Amino acid sequence: MMTYDELDGLEFTDVNGGKYFVEINQESGKTIVTVDYELKKKVGDLHPIGRHCIFSKKYEDFSVVQLVVDLNKQHHGDLADYILAWFNV
Repeated sequence: MMTYDELDGLEFTDVNGGKYFVEINQESGKTIVTVDYELKKKVGDLHPIGRHCIFSKKYEDFSVVQLVVDLNKQHHGDLADYILAWFNV
């Protein structure tokens, strides 16, 4: 099973040229997953607004599968699919 260490520092560039940054931290026995997104150029209706947090969640018992489910619920399917493919989950 994948661990949080394997996801920490993961970067993924999407079809719009935007980049996802995954950060994993431990705090009081819980795993905190934060995902930032950065877009540097205008793409259609998307305007470059720099890097900002698009996902942050604290997990009691971290699992990559639950992270993928949560990312999909918040409409971050591109990143969820990348994580699934990268780790063959």
